[in-house]
Amino acid sequence: MTTSTETFDVVRDRIMAHIRSRGTDAPPAAVHQKLAAAYATFDGLLAGLGEEVATAVPAPEEWSVRDVADHLLESERPGLDELRCLVAGEVPPGPPVPASLRSKAPQHRPWPWLVGELARLHADIVATAATGPAPRPGEPTAPGVFWAEVDGEPAEWIEELDWRAYAAVLRVHTLEHLAQIREILKAVC
Repeated sequence: MTTSTETFDVVRDRIMAHIRSRGTDAPPAAVHQKLAAAYATFDGLLAGLGEEVATAVPAPEEWSVRDVADHLLESERPGLDELRCLVAGEVPPGPPVPASLRSKAPQHRPWPWLVGELARLHADIVATAATGPAPRPGEPTAPGVFWAEVDGEPAEWIEELDWRAYAAVLRVHTLEHLAQIREILKAVC
């Protein structure tokens, strides 16, 4: 029988191996290209949605596409600041970006504004990643919050990330929410 701790370790190790391979151990140009491609796909999908579809809720207490977009905007804004620090060779100040950020009133953000603001933010993140340096000794890191379901229970932990791993986490976060949006669209369309 596997204990929860052993299962957590397996899940954490699998996730961190993925982040290392797509981030820390990857060439900076590859990190930039994959991040740009993920954002282009995500932003393209949002740009093609009307407000009625974006605000439709698949079931009570579940998120709409607008809720997901709001969460990404709120979590990636401070993520851009942290990525800028890491690329500049500095440790970002303050605690890690919380995993569950949302605006105070996501339902009151106009859909066209939200789509445009998120696309502008993504362009800034991609531009920052494009300037990321090659790996260097003593490279600064920032704490990143990770979340996974382990044995049906939520598990959260913190890992130190260099700029390439940080960018890889931004990419994975976006791709996970892209999959979530596709599921929402199946339910509401």
